[in-house]
Amino acid sequence: MKITIIIPALNEEKAIGQVIQRLPDYVDEIIIVDNGSTDQTSQIARKAGAKTLYLAKAGYGRACLAGVAGAGACDILVFLDADGADFPEQMDRLLQPIIEGEADMVIGSRTLGQVEAGALTLPQRVGNRLACALIGLFWGYAY
Repeated sequence: MKITIIIPALNEEKAIGQVIQRLPDYVDEIIIVDNGSTDQTSQIARKAGAKTLYLAKAGYGRACLAGVAGAGACDILVFLDADGADFPEQMDRLLQPIIEGEADMVIGSRTLGQVEAGALTLPQRVGNRLACALIGLFWGYAY
């Protein structure tokens, strides 16, 4: 299966190279969506082997959509943060249910297992619970 990684980034020159280096070898395409950086994020990403897209209009969601639009044909899209907060080394745990046909979508969790202090703010925790409850109520899916 062809796997494309989309990484929205804004002024992440200190972390982006390391994030790209940590990606597993089985990744086929890496797309960095530079969301208006004023530093060397794009240049470092390109040097590390990533395709870069520039998006002047700010917004994480916009950057994700731009990455999807800029991706070539692929079987699986993976979204990662550019700051190194995610663990690309554990990506296979997310991909396996999709590859085996057990899931159409898998979302990594910052709240299961060992949670670092400050991993999610109170508004983020409340918002996540509310969003999941509403998805269950309106569409019948459990997240």
